Amino acid sequence: MKVHPTSIISGYKLAAREAVKYVTNVLATKIKDGDNEILINTARTSMSSKLIGPESELFSKLVV
Repeated sequence: MKVHPTSIISGYKLAAREAVKYVTNVLATKIKDGDNEILINTARTSMSSKLIGPESELFSKLVV
């Protein structure tokens, strides 16, 4: 297609910046001190498909 590699890299960098903006502005959730339920749910979700999935409740509280 005769597109220069630096043009492709520039496009990837622009896309990465836009993705970070989207995650920061739309998907991120601010938490306050003592609001551990969000952190526990996040930890449980990240562990749900791992080997410790059945014990994710215990380990998520342990991590938080």
